[in-house]
Amino acid sequence: MRLADKLQNVKAPSGQQLLAHVNERGPFLLTLVLVLAITWQLTQLTWLIVPRPTPVALPIAPTGQSSSSLITSTVDTTEIRQWHLFGDYNAPLPV
Repeated sequence: MRLADKLQNVKAPSGQQLLAHVNERGPFLLTLVLVLAITWQLTQLTWLIVPRPTPVALPIAPTGQSSSSLITSTVDTTEIRQWHLFGDYNAPLPV
């Protein structure tokens, strides 16, 4: 049977069937919509209570110098390597 034939056999629900379906599913759907609306309003109220941070203006580097020349300190990586954070690289493998 082709799809067009199947679609012709489908009947629209009567008014009573439609009303019975709405009476059956309506309270649940209305409750769901109201819960979502209340949740939305509570989140909006929460964001009104929480203070917003004020934006901080970042200092602008002088135009005569590049930003790489402003960095004067270097990191000593040899000391960090001696910490062996992820284990000793040259340690013998366990047997």
